[in-house]
Amino acid sequence: MRPPALRLSDKQKALLTRQLAYAYEGGIPAKRAFELMIEESRGRSLRVLAQDIANAIGCGYSLEEALRARGGALDGFFVDLVAAGEGLDGGRVRVVETTRGDGGSAWVVIIPGTQEWSPRPGSNPFDLTTDVRALTGDATIAAAGVSAALARARARRVARPGGAR
Repeated sequence: MRPPALRLSDKQKALLTRQLAYAYEGGIPAKRAFELMIEESRGRSLRVLAQDIANAIGCGYSLEEALRARGGALDGFFVDLVAAGEGLDGGRVRVVETTRGDGGSAWVVIIPGTQEWSPRPGSNPFDLTTDVRALTGDATIAAAGVSAALARARARRVARPGGAR
C-alpha cells in the first residue's frame, strides 16, 4: 500500500529548494541535507518528506529517484530540474524535456557557467574567451556542444514509443 500523498505549500517548496541550494553550495551530501531538514523543519509534511528522501538515498537511490518516489509532493518540473543538476560536473550540458500546461513539450538546456577566468584560451570550452567569442557572434565549441546535446535529446524522443507529439 502506497503512503498518502504529501502536499507541500509553496512556502515549504521554497524552503526545501533554498536548503538544497545551501547544502549544494556548502558541499553537504544530499542525504545529510535532508537529515538537517528533519531537524530544522517545523512543518510535519516537510519533515516526513525529508525523512522519506533521506531514507531512500541511504538505501542507494539517487536524489532524482528519491524525489520521484514521493510522487505528488513535488511537481515533475522541479524533479526534472534536480535531475538535470544531479551529477552535473565540469563542462557537461544537460537537456531535459518537460511537459507544458497545454500538453506539449518544452526543452530546458542546462549549460555550465564560466569555469575558467583566464584571458588566455584553454582546454575548457566554458572559459572566459569562449564567453567573449560567443558575445561577438563567433562560433564556439560550447555552442556546438549545446546544439548537439539538444539534437540528441530530440532524436531520443522521436525514437521512443509515442515519440513525437
